[in-house]
Amino acid sequence: MLAQYLKKDWAVVVGHTRAGADLVLMQQYLAWYTVKHRTLLVDRMATGSTIRGEAFKFAQEYEVPAVLPLLFINGDLVGDLRRVRSLDVNAKLKDVLHFGFEWPDLHTNDTRAGPCGRVGPLRPSSRDDELFLGQYRGAPVQGAVAALPKFSPGSLE
Repeated sequence: MLAQYLKKDWAVVVGHTRAGADLVLMQQYLAWYTVKHRTLLVDRMATGSTIRGEAFKFAQEYEVPAVLPLLFINGDLVGDLRRVRSLDVNAKLKDVLHFGFEWPDLHTNDTRAGPCGRVGPLRPSSRDDELFLGQYRGAPVQGAVAALPKFSPGSLE
């Protein structure tokens, strides 16, 4: 059951309604980096126990604590909230959320020949290419400041 959701959606959060703040924080990380995601609340679903079991099997394979909520990106397990926080502290969370675990090599021409180009558009989560227009273009570049604004009346002269 979980494999069907992982094939269909880019980002999947498996959680339950009793997770409370942990689930909200996980969703907030995804919303901050504008990633469309699907939240599976296993205690509200008819097949929730099988999905929870499959998620815990993934956690055992990846040696991650089997604690809900769990985040999956591009079919791979990222981890629980503690792992997501550590990725955010190390400034790697945005890259994981946007590129999955396939890091583009921006120093060679190998990845530039593909349909995405150097840094391509985000993959749509539910085949809505015409509606999904978000693109990751890298970190913003701050230009030089020409002059600071003057707000005090004495500085106008």
